[in-house]
Amino acid sequence: MICRSCGLENETRLRCEMMVHRPNSNSLKPDVLTFPMLSACLHCGFTHFVLSEKELLLLSQAIPQERTA
Repeated sequence: MICRSCGLENETRLRCEMMVHRPNSNSLKPDVLTFPMLSACLHCGFTHFVLSEKELLLLSQAIPQERTA
């Protein structure tokens, strides 16, 4: 795959385990454990990932949304 950052064809997909911590949280809700597939460039290190719908739902419930007036 071609890297979005450096343009070289040196990107690979990797399995990942990631714990997402809520910022400034005093809540008793647990952090969210996710298992996204990473796309990482083996040349420049640029990395991106996509979370599943289930993981997005867990994050939206765990992280308070900023409210606008």
